[in-house]
Amino acid sequence: MFFGRRTNKNQHAEVAASGAERAVIWPLKTPDGERELPIVYSARKSSIALKVRKGEVVLEIPQRLTNGEIERLLGSRNDWLHKHYLRLAERLHEDEILWHSHGEFEFFGERQRFKVVDADSGTLKKKAVSVRREGDIWCLSCHASLSDCERKRLVQAWLEQYLRQALQLHLDARLSRFAQQIGVDFGKVEIKGYKGRWGSCRSSGDLQFNWRLAQAPEWVVDYVMVHELCHRIHANHSAAFWQLVERHFPHTRQAKQQLRLHGHRWIDLLQKT
Repeated sequence: MFFGRRTNKNQHAEVAASGAERAVIWPLKTPDGERELPIVYSARKSSIALKVRKGEVVLEIPQRLTNGEIERLLGSRNDWLHKHYLRLAERLHEDEILWHSHGEFEFFGERQRFKVVDADSGTLKKKAVSVRREGDIWCLSCHASLSDCERKRLVQAWLEQYLRQALQLHLDARLSRFAQQIGVDFGKVEIKGYKGRWGSCRSSGDLQFNWRLAQAPEWVVDYVMVHELCHRIHANHSAAFWQLVERHFPHTRQAKQQLRLHGHRWIDLLQKT
């Protein structure tokens, strides 16, 4: 495989101290074809990394590596590069959501759209948002005098509250049934805003679930419920624990795959804004 100049005529291959021309793009292989990843060399870097710079995903490479070393390293790590490229590209897409104007979000596996419009100043409090449906679009009305930043905060607060309430209703409808099926009880149920987990089960029997789960398909949420309830019997991730989970939720493998593929996107919601 050869990696060379970027096709943009305004960009040129770098020249190393030895005089050798340095590559400036890497052709990342994806199921949809090749994607050009810009290469950025750094004297301070000790390992290869994917980063977001100026609105695009770039490949950061230690300055000391030769073209041959880079080609061997990248050629053997295409799957890793593709996985992390997709994650960063999705984050870029999220960053492009104009929270003060329009956008979309996931609700139990389905995409939902919203738009933000001005409300009549005399009918709405300044720090409130009025919500209605217009066909398949959520229409969020904000006070006309609000800045974009203030609208963004109101819209994001509404979305978090909407997902929290939706997850609570889902838990209320199904958690007790799964507990009865498994043969366990549980204590208090709380909706949390975890940054790196979907749920937890305390020794007291109290259960916590991440409100961001409301973005996942309902059957994936069911898996997380069963997972946490099974910890009432096995407070570990032993073989016996997984056997119990799979006995009561046969689609465990598929649910775990969904969380691996899409969980980073769901968990990132509203964490960088």
